[in-house]
This record gives sequence, structure tokens and C-alpha cells, in this order.
Amino acid sequence: MNTVHYSFFEKVRTAMEQSPGHSLFADETRDYSTKEFYFASVEAANALAALGVKKGDLVFLRSTRSIDTFILFAALAYLGAISALSDPHQGALESAEINGLKEQTAFALTNETAGDDISAVGNWELWNLSTMQKSPFPISLGKQAVEPSFDSKTDIHAPFLIIFTSGSSNKAKAVALSQFGFNNHIENHLSIASGTPEDCLLMLLPIHHVFGVTLLAMGLWAHYRVYFAPSMDLAVTLNAIQKEKVTAVDCVPSYIAAIGKAKLAKGIDLPTLRLSMLGGTNLLEEDVRFIEQSLGVRVLPVYGMSECIAIAGASFDDSEETRCRSVGRPLPLCDVRLIDKSGREVAQGEEGEIIVKSPTMFLGYYLNAEATKEAVDENGFLHTGDLGRFDAENRLHIVGRKKEMIIRNGINLSPAAIEGKLLKTACFDEVAVLGVKDKEAGEVPILIASLAPQAKALSFALVETLVWKALLKIERPKAIYIVSALPHLSSGKVDKMTLYQLFAC
Repeated sequence: MNTVHYSFFEKVRTAMEQSPGHSLFADETRDYSTKEFYFASVEAANALAALGVKKGDLVFLRSTRSIDTFILFAALAYLGAISALSDPHQGALESAEINGLKEQTAFALTNETAGDDISAVGNWELWNLSTMQKSPFPISLGKQAVEPSFDSKTDIHAPFLIIFTSGSSNKAKAVALSQFGFNNHIENHLSIASGTPEDCLLMLLPIHHVFGVTLLAMGLWAHYRVYFAPSMDLAVTLNAIQKEKVTAVDCVPSYIAAIGKAKLAKGIDLPTLRLSMLGGTNLLEEDVRFIEQSLGVRVLPVYGMSECIAIAGASFDDSEETRCRSVGRPLPLCDVRLIDKSGREVAQGEEGEIIVKSPTMFLGYYLNAEATKEAVDENGFLHTGDLGRFDAENRLHIVGRKKEMIIRNGINLSPAAIEGKLLKTACFDEVAVLGVKDKEAGEVPILIASLAPQAKALSFALVETLVWKALLKIERPKAIYIVSALPHLSSGKVDKMTLYQLFAC
């Protein structure tokens, strides 16, 4: 597969020319065709340029889950500015300060005056941080043709997007992506994806995470429709699927499973659903099969990270075994290898750290050469910190996190493997296994878990017995903590750093 060399603006303009009247992005009150999205984003770019935004400017964008956010993101890309996608739970300047980039930030685009709603639309303002001027910034409906008044020629190899990721360290890193890397990722992923102009994706993911903003670009590239859900309430989600004839729901596995459970509990039919792309965590075979059976979809697992958005994935036509027991095969533009501690490649079937080299990779951590050097070796391979193995069919299986590996009496224990065994007991709703220091064994696992509804009446002694039976002796936790619910990051993942601070320090 060859790389592409177009700009974001050129791709949006091409999509508009190919399918101008196609319903592209919709919410409860608006429905943008591809042409209207193009005109709205060009109008926004013209206005931003008139207010002083230029190539290379760092702009913190409050990334509400809305059409507005993607219009503004596109407009900044047209200008060659850098969009720093900020968590909508935070103010734009608050996010810049938290992530250590306030002094480097030229502008903020925010609608925090609209309130705490993470799906808020309207009430946008552009804040010029050098003059402290705040300018109202309305979002057009794109009904009138608009020509670009800006220079659309941009350096596709320069930073244009920053995603903040904490990985397993909980220390924020600013992942800088170029238009070249981002656009090639979209093409790379679409080579195995199954979206068509007849599909409708229900947008549930946060846009300030790389999976969310990627799905919107994939919709634009492949001409499928995206409907923005007004909230994550399950009743609202079920209604939107029925009303909008949604065919695809891409989100974290726990929420998709919750949709399946709600569907069964209510006895409703969702006949239009056909696929669900899942990422963000290790997938248990039982969970994948439940989602497929309860919702009548094909699950398409994808493995990636902010630094290299999609590394491996499964397609709609892949076998059930591939979809349910692995994260698929490496994508065409990704050179994926597994290495041991000495840096040598491991044999098929053996576990090793996943490393990847690809034109879709990030440029590095923004203004952090030291962290970039730690992540990318002299041969250009990104060291993911994840452990995996390849089977005989070249399918990738994720084993766990290298940094989370617990070494007990010299034996490596995978928290993900232990968690998988515990979830099979049906005793727990969610589990987290952490490694803590131990004078005798070096490290030992501890368990923090919330009980499944059917297990809430069980005594602690019985729960402990079930844990003991499910695990090998060396895997058994030194301590078990039962909580009402586990904390989560905005991505939907369990917040293990908070659990470390509460239970392991």
C-alpha cells in the first residue's frame, strides 16, 4: 500500500466534490451534508484567519462531542494551525495549564460558558491570549457557498493535532501528529474497515481522544453518516439507534455490552445494527461473543494508541476466531514486531514487547525530545510497552502491559490475564489487578473489584473462595478490596493510577 500526500483541506474538498449532498454529520437539530460541512468549515477558517490565527499557532480547542468541534478542528487544519484537543470537562486555559503548555498557547477556542455539558454546542468564543481579547465565534450551517480567503497550502509534515495521553504513567504527554501521518492512518484503516455510504455511526466517543476524532475523519473519507448522541444515557442511545437507523456503534467494550444488556432487558429489536469497532482495552472472548449475539453485530477489534492510531485490526469478513480471540492482523502500513528484553525478535507463539514502525506514527511528544527518545528507538520503531504474541495465522494477541507486569518470586504475572480469569467467574462487574511491593516476594498482586448484581449478597469469605478457585496459587492476590464502582478515565478505561494512589501506596 502506498502512502498519500494530500492535505486535510484537499481531502475535505475532494469529499465534497464526490458527494456534495450526502448527509454527513447530524445531531438532534442539525443535519450537515458534505457540502454544508465544507462551506461551514471554510467559513470558520476564513474567520479564524481574519482574527489572527496562522500557521503553527497552538490553539486549545474545547472538544465537546459535537459537530461544532469537528468543524473547528477542520478549519484549524486548513490554516496549518495546531489543534490541541482539550477535555471538555476542563476549561481550555485550565487544560493548557494542566498540560504544561499555557505559555506556548496562542489562542483558545471554547464554549465553556455554555456550561459543563460535554456535548454542548454554540456559544463559542476565540480567546487571543496575547491581547486577552475574546471574540464571539458562531458556527455556520454552511448553507451559503464560501470560497477560501486563506492560503490552503500547508506543510503536511508539521504538527497539526495534539492528543494528550497519560498511558500507564498518568503523567500527561502531548502526542503530536502531522496531517501526513493522520491522513495515512485513515487510508490505512479504511483498507480493512467496512463503512459504506449506507452506514450510520452513532458517535459516543470523546473527540479529545484519538479514536473519537479518527472515527469522524473516517466518516468523511468513506462518506458514511455520523449521528452525534446528545448523551451517554442508555435510554437515549437505544432511542437514537432506532430513530436514526444506526448500523455501527463504536465505543469501549463495557458500554457496548451495557447496550446489549439493556436491549435484552427491554426486549426491543435493533435490526439495523451490523458492526461495532472496539478498542481501548483487552477484549475477553466471552464479552465479544455476548456483544455479537445480543446486538446482532460483528465486532471488529482494533489495537492502537495515540502515538500510532491503529496498528492491527480485524475486518468484517474475518473469521469468528479472528474477531473474538485476537485484535486481528497488522495493518498494511504497519511493520509490527515482537522483541524480548535484549531487543531480539521472538519466535511465533512467544510473547514479546510490541514495537511498530509506520508512516502513520506520531511526530513525537510535543516539545519533549527526551520522552520521544525513550519511546522511539534509533531505527524508528515505537516501543508500545504492550506485550503480545503472534499465532500461526499472523493474528496479534495482546497479553498485557510491560510496565504493569508483576514479578512475584521471579515469575512474571500478567494483570490482564488474572483479570480475565476473574471476570469469567461472573462474580464481578469490573476488576483491577495491581502489583505492590512485598518484602518476601518482591511484588504481589492485589485485587480491587466491584461485584456483579447477582453477587452483591455474597459474603466476603465466599467471594474470596471464588477468587482462590479461579486462580493459580501464585496469581492469588495478597489483598482483596470490594468497592461499589471502579474509577474511570474519560476514555472509558479503568483509572488504575487512582487505584494505585488509593490502595497501593
